[in-house]
Amino acid sequence: MNFSLPKNNGNVETHHGASLLVTIAFFLGFIPQLQAQNFSGGLYGGFTTSQIDGDERAGFHCIGPAAGIFVTYPCSFVNHSFELGFAQKGAADSVKNYKIALGYVDATYLLQIKPHTFLASFPEIVKLDVGAMLSAKVYETFDFDGVSNQTDDFSRLDMQACAGVSVDLGKQLDFAARCSYSLIPIEQRYHNLALYFLLRWNFFTPKEY
Repeated sequence: MNFSLPKNNGNVETHHGASLLVTIAFFLGFIPQLQAQNFSGGLYGGFTTSQIDGDERAGFHCIGPAAGIFVTYPCSFVNHSFELGFAQKGAADSVKNYKIALGYVDATYLLQIKPHTFLASFPEIVKLDVGAMLSAKVYETFDFDGVSNQTDDFSRLDMQACAGVSVDLGKQLDFAARCSYSLIPIEQRYHNLALYFLLRWNFFTPKEY
């Protein structure tokens, strides 16, 4: 896979982190109103393992953090859930001397299907998650043999489909594992392919979740 030299000589300035913090603070202040409307909401955190599909390096060797906030509205057969957070994706080789790190703000809409509502034998604690994700890139770095450069080779936006499973671990905690894949190339023929492993903690829960 060929990449151009850094286009901005390491002088990239980004201010998206502050914008994300403001958004999170606004959300946390809005929680009492959400609770009154029978919403669930809270924080999630975990990690991603990813690769760039289409390059010469196979394997989910790029590991990065993932964290953010979510709100969920429960219905009879499905939950409607929206997540806003940060995730690092990219590509790396198995010996860690090559790494592309792509930092994104993810906005994700999920349908959490409850199979036990129509299949009595299905465990009640398990939900099937399907949805769509729009990611805005906030930074991009290319590391090779210990030398790191800021680059801007990949698209600023990434639209993805995602699917996975979530398991209730208690009244206010669940574990989610899902896969996301770029629907449109992020550059030429290359697509982000990422696995998310998350713990989601509910600050509050509706009467029936």
